[in-house]
Amino acid sequence: MKEAAFGLDLFNPWDFYNVPVPALLLGQPSSRDNAIGITTDEVALLKYVGAVPGSQAYDQDMDGNGVADGRQYDRSRVVENGHTWPGPPDGGIGITTDVAAMLPEIGFVC
Repeated sequence: MKEAAFGLDLFNPWDFYNVPVPALLLGQPSSRDNAIGITTDEVALLKYVGAVPGSQAYDQDMDGNGVADGRQYDRSRVVENGHTWPGPPDGGIGITTDVAAMLPEIGFVC
């Protein structure tokens, strides 16, 4: 497994795509395992592609933690000092934004 990349904050919930798995949409218990995997985090994220604020998938709170489920899977990309990092939700989950952006993190332990 890869170590967390230099410059990423292990305590910032937006710095890694460590998302609840399995996808909260499935209505079964989910948890974050502090590692980013293609068969876990990436597959769960794919279930949310197309979800935007105002949609049931994005706005529901299946895990009852007071945070819209879509916000837990949604990220933005922030460019800082020549590096691209994940950032807070940008209002939608897409293939070219979220799914592609998660790929470089596959294998990270966070």
